[in-house]
Amino acid sequence: MKPFFTIFCITASFFALLLHASVSLAGPTVTLFLDGAAVEHNESARKGLIEIILPPSALTDSLKIKPRPGTTINRVVVTPRQPSKSRDQELSSILERQDLLHDRIKALSVREEIFKSAAKSQSGKAPRKTKSNPEPIAGIRQGTDYAIAQLEAVYTAKRKAEKELKLLEEKRSNLARDNRSAGNNVKLWVTPVNGTVIASWNQTDRNWTPSYELRVDTPDTFRLNLIPGEFLKSKGEKVSLELASLATPPSSPGFRFAAESGAVRLEALKLSRLPGDTSLFPTVLIVSESKNSFPAGDVSCYRNGEYLGTGKFPGLEAGKSLEFRCLNR
Repeated sequence: MKPFFTIFCITASFFALLLHASVSLAGPTVTLFLDGAAVEHNESARKGLIEIILPPSALTDSLKIKPRPGTTINRVVVTPRQPSKSRDQELSSILERQDLLHDRIKALSVREEIFKSAAKSQSGKAPRKTKSNPEPIAGIRQGTDYAIAQLEAVYTAKRKAEKELKLLEEKRSNLARDNRSAGNNVKLWVTPVNGTVIASWNQTDRNWTPSYELRVDTPDTFRLNLIPGEFLKSKGEKVSLELASLATPPSSPGFRFAAESGAVRLEALKLSRLPGDTSLFPTVLIVSESKNSFPAGDVSCYRNGEYLGTGKFPGLEAGKSLEFRCLNR
């Protein structure tokens, strides 16, 4: 009995370890809304401590931490993350360079006005022959050309300075959003020492924009599909898309689908040709029987599987109808 009992205990411990590993290795779950994202992480403790980094865009008031069965949360501390010294130095260098470029652009603007006036003055001169100036037209042309050449040099220098300013501003914005140097640290102590929790929060820097496909399969058969537009996805994330606002989410999941599912046919929208419309890509009457509103977005237009271009879907409120033409041509 003793060897069997020992093997049983080792096997049970092994499966418990596997279960714990599967929990801790599970990737984050992200639900993208039209105006933000709800993020959920599975976290496991090491020696009773769990540390979580909240990105700068996370709404700290939305942070929730739920213990899994068998785990007790003893204490939670949230503290702001301190930006790194190198980041502060780089930001300071960028701001100094931006100030210098602003001063240069101001000086170039003054030079621009001077040479504009000089070019105007030269071109407005009346040519008068004198002994010292037998070719007045050539002199005027030379003076005008010089002023214009100086203007071109000013425009080139100004454009370079403005371009550098734009690049510096993008770099400064990226540094300000850098997750490694801002946001909040969350520390929580749990029991047992390998306890697990589910941490969730909302953040405003991720969302999705819906797009559509209108397909005419036969002269009287139409389909309107909802397709994901462009959105960010990190490795290991499980992403779903919610056709609702993060600010006012529905009490229960509304129109939600997995990001990987591709085009989703909108069965609750009834499409039909307008009477008397005989065009190849007709105006379609769309009647909504859905509880969801469908926001405006780009729409791709297909006839018998052939792509014909894009249009703009104006959006449709729940229970309403509209007349819509995919191609305005």
